[in-house]
Amino acid sequence: MNISFGKKIPIMQTQIQNLQTGAFEPATVYELDCTDETDILETIKPQNSWTYARDINRNMCDKYIQQQIGEDSNLSFYILQNQKGETLGMAQTEEQIKNAHNLSLFDTKKNKQYKYVGQTLLASVSKDIMSKAGVRLSVFDPHPSAIAFYDKICGFQNFGNIFLSADKKQMNKFIQQTEQRTNAQLVNLKG
Repeated sequence: MNISFGKKIPIMQTQIQNLQTGAFEPATVYELDCTDETDILETIKPQNSWTYARDINRNMCDKYIQQQIGEDSNLSFYILQNQKGETLGMAQTEEQIKNAHNLSLFDTKKNKQYKYVGQTLLASVSKDIMSKAGVRLSVFDPHPSAIAFYDKICGFQNFGNIFLSADKKQMNKFIQQTEQRTNAQLVNLKG
């Protein structure tokens, strides 16, 4: 396995299902730390197939500028790419209080050539957060069309459609469920 620590940091290796062939294919989740301008280029995508790409990109630019002047940022950015290097999903989290994170933006490419992209990306983000001593991942003010995804598919606890949240136990259960659905372990590439 070739791991490069250039413009993006690989954090998880997994699989997603190609809907045309039915086969499971390798996919990699990367963390974009915004210390390099090339990280920002990873989220410049055609606007017609993404809902939040522009917002994620703008927030990455803000983090890059903050870091250039020596300020800290509580934002983290992730992308999921297939084996061809095509970005299929992206996410932004924010550490709001110590060890409690908010999934503030989450997006997948709209032309559905692959299955399990959203689940795999979210499970990878959950696993990464827990590896950093995180104990909770929440979704505040979720888009109404996404509530069933977080609640029914991912197992987040629903608090009246106002916010959804998962503690470590729920995140671990979701990770195991995702690994079963994709026939692959979420392999931590950070060690």
